[in-house]
Amino acid sequence: MNKNSKVFLSLLFLIFNLYSESSHIITFFIEPYPTAHDQHFMKQNTSLNQDVFCTYYGYKTVSDNNGQVVFPLKTQDSNFYLLITDQAEPVFMLHNTLSHWKVPAGKPYELFSVSRLYDEETKTHFWSIEQTQLTQDGQIPFNTITIVADSKSFYIPTGISITTESQHYVLPTLYIKNETKLPLSALQFLENCEFFAPLAPTNKTSPAV
Repeated sequence: MNKNSKVFLSLLFLIFNLYSESSHIITFFIEPYPTAHDQHFMKQNTSLNQDVFCTYYGYKTVSDNNGQVVFPLKTQDSNFYLLITDQAEPVFMLHNTLSHWKVPAGKPYELFSVSRLYDEETKTHFWSIEQTQLTQDGQIPFNTITIVADSKSFYIPTGISITTESQHYVLPTLYIKNETKLPLSALQFLENCEFFAPLAPTNKTSPAV
């Protein structure tokens, strides 16, 4: 699939308004990782990028038949994180009230900081992706897109990637190397992730008595 097709599909999701909660989206594509040793890799493994579980701000979804992942954009901040792990676990405040999610000490993960920047000299928007680490306690930040998979099963291109000016965030393509099976901890994470999202204040007016 070429770049023009990917942009078209992203706009198509906007037109059909799959997420009524937000008029803006954040999206990216997952593609099978090509290897020089297997000329037929792309033909034989095209299903690798389908049904990959992902979460963001309490939402959860899977990649579609084209490997596309779409979320409603829940913040205007253009700085966030991309996490790949299948070992997240909840941390509770009181009883069944979740405080946050974390990656336990010694468990594998890959974390990347993602920033959307603008170069004044060239008048160009671009993504900057750099590998980083969680804090010592392993806490997963709120503004994190989590790919629920074996941390070694993905290749994330780092550095600078040119993007277009838009209110929608279209991230660079990610690459999956091999199929992964979800352990019990990952299934628990998916089951409870919607209960862990930032609270949104609402106003309620009462009729005059």
